[in-house]
Amino acid sequence: KEVVIKYDNSWDVEYFLNYDGIKVFNFHPIHIFLNSRGLDNYEISRTYHKDFSKLKEYRNQDKLGTECFLLELIAKVKSKGMKFGFIKEVHP
Repeated sequence: KEVVIKYDNSWDVEYFLNYDGIKVFNFHPIHIFLNSRGLDNYEISRTYHKDFSKLKEYRNQDKLGTECFLLELIAKVKSKGMKFGFIKEVHP
């Protein structure tokens, strides 16, 4: 449907789960760690991507960001009886 972090369209997990068909989610580990809400804190932190002790200072502490979205996504998928899988399971 869209790229949330780049366009900040919706951080509502239900929005991404509430339609028929396969849903594909792709999370880059740096954005999970930073709990990125947009590209600003990522761009500012680039200098420290190899310095974990300094990089921690750039984590988004808000309840809205990539890490929070992923954790909510996992919880909602489980609560709805949906399951996670690999793309190769549906498109060999």
